[in-house]
Order: sequence, then C-alpha cells, then structure tokens
Amino acid sequence: MTAKLGDQLNKVIATVPETLDGERADVRTKQTNLSKIITMAMTKESGADFSITNGGGIRTSIAAGNVTAGDVVNVLPFTNIITVCEIKGSEVYAALEHGYSLLPETNGAYARGPI
Repeated sequence: MTAKLGDQLNKVIATVPETLDGERADVRTKQTNLSKIITMAMTKESGADFSITNGGGIRTSIAAGNVTAGDVVNVLPFTNIITVCEIKGSEVYAALEHGYSLLPETNGAYARGPI
C-alpha cells in the first residue's frame, strides 16, 4: 500500500516552525504541543465544545519543517473516528481521572486535550 500511496503520502500539507512532541513518555504523562494541535483540530472538525484523546494513540513526533500526509499517518496510524456526544461534567471528570490514574507512570489512556 505504501508504494501505491507514495505520491499522496509524500505530499507536503503543512510547515511547522518547531518539532511537535509526540514522544511516548511525554504524550502519556503530559500535554504536548502536538497533542494540543491534534485535539484542537478534532474540536474544530467536530464542532464540539472540546475534545479528549488518549496519549497512547499519538505514536511519534513531527520534526520542524515540511509535514507530509505520511507524517500525519505515522503520528495517528489508527482508523479511529471522532465521536461527538453529550455527557455530564461528572462523566468528563471520571474520564480524565481514569486517564490520570497511573501518573507519574506512563499510561496510554492518559487524557490529552486543551481542556
């Protein structure tokens, strides 16, 4: 598939002035500039009030400079979809608490987002 999609994956879609941090130890313990961009994009695309994603779904960093579609696939390689739902504040709190429950250990469930 990589050979078939090579032209599309190599297409430059953005330029970033600094490295976007997607390092495993970072995205599973704290908010990073990359996790913030991802959740901001999810919020804008979905029209939701805010977005939360798990740090374990962010798989790598993006180096400063040109960003290709392939770079984005490497960061978010899963076929996840954005789901918008109406939930109570207490449920948001419980979801965040679940994500934070193992700190300071790394945890793929760590909740990411500009909350």
